[in-house]
Amino acid sequence: MPLALEPGLTFDVVLDSDKGKTDPPVFVYRFLSGREWRTVAKMQDQLEGAKDADAVVDLVYQAAAVGLVGWSGMVDPEQPGAEIPFKIGDLDMVLGMTEAQELILKMMKQTPTTDEKKN
Repeated sequence: MPLALEPGLTFDVVLDSDKGKTDPPVFVYRFLSGREWRTVAKMQDQLEGAKDADAVVDLVYQAAAVGLVGWSGMVDPEQPGAEIPFKIGDLDMVLGMTEAQELILKMMKQTPTTDEKKN
């Protein structure tokens, strides 16, 4: 079955700044269909022509949100030990712009592990 149609099939993304940590924050994505890829590509095209700072920021977070189905290990800095629950609209609360851009690049490399291919 195509990866985009596999129910519950996801892959994890860890930011470079969190690699090597014992329990790094993880972003959980599902595999995208061709139509979703087209949506992300159109957002990238819009970014290149955007002149309004708000529009640029919004597009980056919108692109990073495509296919995002969860996260773990997002700790609230104001309440140490309290995890920030997943809410797609809060992506800009847990990520800075450069991290969101990194997330987009990593999401676009979505390649299944051998175990994911078998299942």
